[in-house]
Amino acid sequence: MIKLINILKEAINKNIVDTILDELKPTIEDMVAEIEEWYIKKFQKPVTEYEREIFRWRLIIDMVKAIESYTKPTDKLISVNARRSRKGSIQINAEIERDGTVYPFETEAILAGGHSIQELHYRYITKTRLGKTGNSDITNVYKDKIKQLSKIEKINQEIESFQTRIDNANKE
Repeated sequence: MIKLINILKEAINKNIVDTILDELKPTIEDMVAEIEEWYIKKFQKPVTEYEREIFRWRLIIDMVKAIESYTKPTDKLISVNARRSRKGSIQINAEIERDGTVYPFETEAILAGGHSIQELHYRYITKTRLGKTGNSDITNVYKDKIKQLSKIEKINQEIESFQTRIDNANKE
């Protein structure tokens, strides 16, 4: 269980999303490992480093969306308690100050993936009295990182295709 009752001075200069993500790094790694296990079992093949990185970024971007859609850059994170539930999901309970008022903020990640789901992923359910802000600046930064990874993967697939052609030509 991770507990931050009063955020340290270093966290004051960070945004709420970055502070929470820093505290959740070990938990995120555990969640990525669970997705990897599911992937290996479902597709009967090992996970590539690229796929592992995509799992991580998708997990993070969904969490960022859940937090950022209700928070403003001027909000202050008063406290946060993040933990894994018995079901293996993550629960984030926080207090966020906006304009002198402290609001509760809760979000829980649930595993989404049934027989017709091609990719196991986490869906975030958020409860708060903060209104939706429509903010997506941080989310867009993470989306851009995923796009960059996608471009790299396309290049890697092309390289693999050419390598296969070379190997086949050498055999002939």
